[in-house]
Amino acid sequence: MQTIYHPECDQLVHDSRLSCLSMQSFSFQLEQQCFEISATLNRYPEVPGVLLFEESRFHSMISRQRFIETMNQPYSKELFSHRKIKKLARQFSAATLVFSADTYIGKAVEICLNRSVEQLAEPLVVIKDEIYYVLDVHQLLIAHAQIFSATVKKLREEISHSNLLREQLEVANKAAEELARRDGLTGIPNRRRMDEYLASEWQRAVRDKTVLSIILIDIDHFKNFNDTYGHQAGDEALIRVAGCLKEQIHRPADMVARYGGEEFLIVLPDTPLDGAYSLAEKMRRARGRSPHRKPRCGHRRRPQHQLRPVLYRFKRGQYSRPPHPIGGSGSL
Repeated sequence: MQTIYHPECDQLVHDSRLSCLSMQSFSFQLEQQCFEISATLNRYPEVPGVLLFEESRFHSMISRQRFIETMNQPYSKELFSHRKIKKLARQFSAATLVFSADTYIGKAVEICLNRSVEQLAEPLVVIKDEIYYVLDVHQLLIAHAQIFSATVKKLREEISHSNLLREQLEVANKAAEELARRDGLTGIPNRRRMDEYLASEWQRAVRDKTVLSIILIDIDHFKNFNDTYGHQAGDEALIRVAGCLKEQIHRPADMVARYGGEEFLIVLPDTPLDGAYSLAEKMRRARGRSPHRKPRCGHRRRPQHQLRPVLYRFKRGQYSRPPHPIGGSGSL
C-alpha cells in the first residue's frame, strides 16, 4: 500500500515538528514475498524504506540501503526473492526509531545522532493520524539546518532591534537626565546640576591647587514685583535676567545656574578674585542697560530692582568673601 503525506507548513521555524516534513508510506505484509519489495524500490528510487506489518500491527521498517546490501550478498537473491518477507525481516537486528508527528524536529535530530555509526543513515518511522510513514534522515537533517539558519537570522534581527532600542533608550535617558538638571522656567542649569558641578570643580581645585570663584546674585524687591505685576511678569523677568547673565560668560567651564527663587549662582573655575570682580560688575551693568517691557496693569509705579552680586573666592580648600559689595547698585 502506498501513501504520500504533503505538509501544509510554508516555512520551518525553531519549533517546527515532524508533521512539517514530506513523508511516504510503502507498506507490506510479512506474508508477502521479498521480490515485491525489490520491485517497489526499483520503481520508486526516492523511497528511503518500506514498512512491514503483521496484519494490522506494525512490525518493523527495512531501509533501502540495508535491503540492497542484504540482497547483494552471495546467493541472497536466490535465497530470499521468492520467500516471504518475514524470513528477511529476521536478518535486521537494528531497532527502528518511531516518532509521533508532533515531535520537534530538533528533538528527533538529537535522538537520531545518538545512534551508532551503522544506524545513522537509517530512516525514521513517523506516526500521524494512526498512519505510519517513512522519513528520510537526510531530509530531517536538511530541515534542521534550515531551522538553524532561520533561527540565527532571527536572532541577529532581534539583537539588531534590541541594540537600536537600547540606543534609543540611552538617548531618552540622557535627555531625561538633562531635563532633570535644567531649570524648567529659565532653561539654565538648576540647583541640582549646580551642586554636582560645584562639588566636581571644588575637588579639582583642591587637587590641582587652583582657585575657584563663585558669584551669588540676588534680585532685590522681587517679591514686591510679583505682588504688584503678577507671577507671569515675574517669570518673564527671571527669564530675561538668566539670559542676560548667560550672555556674559564665554568659557565652556563657566556655569550660570538658578540657585533658587530670584537667586542665581555663577561658578568660575580657574578664575582669580580680580577676574570674578570684573565679571560680576559687567553682569550688573549689562542688566542695568537691558530694556524693560512696560507693565500692563494700570499706572502704578514699578519698584526699582537691584542686582546685588556677592563674590566668594575658594583656594586650596578655603574660601573668602570680600568685605564690601561690588560696585554700586544698578536698576533692572
